[in-house]
Amino acid sequence: MKDIWNLQPRTRIVVEANQYGQPIGKEASKLAEFLSTIARTSSICPLNTKHWKHLSKYVLENILRIVHEKFDLQGKVKDSDILSHVGKLRKEFKSTLKTRYYKEMVQEGRPIEEIYENNPPSVHDDQWKWLVSDGEHHKLWHIQKRRKNLEQRCVMHILLVVQDMQPSMHSL
Repeated sequence: MKDIWNLQPRTRIVVEANQYGQPIGKEASKLAEFLSTIARTSSICPLNTKHWKHLSKYVLENILRIVHEKFDLQGKVKDSDILSHVGKLRKEFKSTLKTRYYKEMVQEGRPIEEIYENNPPSVHDDQWKWLVSDGEHHKLWHIQKRRKNLEQRCVMHILLVVQDMQPSMHSL
């Protein structure tokens, strides 16, 4: 991947596309891998927005500029398809980060400060703190609360069923 990032200025990798505008050939896999590195580079593709659509126009244009500097898509691959793919990769990356660095610590009951310190190496501190504090902590808390409520309702239901099964004074 370093060879792509370190290409000489005005040197680009030519990517072929099929009739549907989908990249094909061995260069297509290089493009896909490159887009994946963009999605995982928080200085290019920030993680501190809830949804891909909330990224600024500047960020999206910068992603396209970087891609077009490194690859000649011959006008066959749409920019919207490039951005859509990076968006999907970004979403997968965020999910992977949360699984590896966050969810287990929450399940263990670790304090939020400790989770903040468990920052992945490739993610800026402020973006990691945003990811951790963004609703996920609250969502898990709400899920746990709902689970407890459900357990309480199940216990109440079992108690009511057991009471109904006991012979009443009127039936004797």
